[in-house]
Amino acid sequence: MRIEAHASTDEVSAVDAVLQPNALSRNRALIVKNYLIMQHKIDPDRLSIASYGAEQPIAPSDTEEGKSMNRRVYGVATEPKDGVVYYNQND
Repeated sequence: MRIEAHASTDEVSAVDAVLQPNALSRNRALIVKNYLIMQHKIDPDRLSIASYGAEQPIAPSDTEEGKSMNRRVYGVATEPKDGVVYYNQND
């Protein structure tokens, strides 16, 4: 699974002077990754992250609702890198 994280333009401009441009969205992705590892015992090798900052907005950032929609994290199912199919026998 790939964890993709995004930020709104106002968040990025507010932290650019202190952090790297994609640091906020990267931290979002890492929080989700760590949650899946710690709470659901998912092997860390099965998870990767991608941080896009404010590069791919899905709504205009001129309203609070639009900014809120641009602050998001997706989980994207991907093919296993090693070709091994993982499954739970209890499913």
